[in-house]
Amino acid sequence: MTTVINTTNYGLHELHARYDAKYKVATFDKYTVYTTRPAFKMGQIELTKEDVLAMLHYFEEVEQGETTHI
Repeated sequence: MTTVINTTNYGLHELHARYDAKYKVATFDKYTVYTTRPAFKMGQIELTKEDVLAMLHYFEEVEQGETTHI
């Protein structure tokens, strides 16, 4: 089952999440939502909990200036 976990820009973008308990993987889908058309899927990514934690750690380092941008 998909859950909307974030809505931004006055409802024009939505982030959906699904969790597969068997493989312990969360799938995130980003949609652009139009009132006159069906939602347009912008992208999808599958991440483990470890992937998400590594991403959060990266963001913290970048915000503190400890990591250089490529």
